[in-house]
Amino acid sequence: MEESCLTHDEITKSTRYIKCKVAFDQIVDGKMKECRRDYAGFEAQMIQHMIDHCLGKLV
Repeated sequence: MEESCLTHDEITKSTRYIKCKVAFDQIVDGKMKECRRDYAGFEAQMIQHMIDHCLGKLV
């Protein structure tokens, strides 16, 4: 797919999956709890984009 980003002036091509599953820790009632969620569509695309940034990839 093609996407843009504030880190680049031009549109770039990237591989994105239609769905993604994310595991994360969340504080619930003052304690850390492991959570997992499924995302699809535009949300999944944005999560993958931000994970790329966390891994040092600028799209």
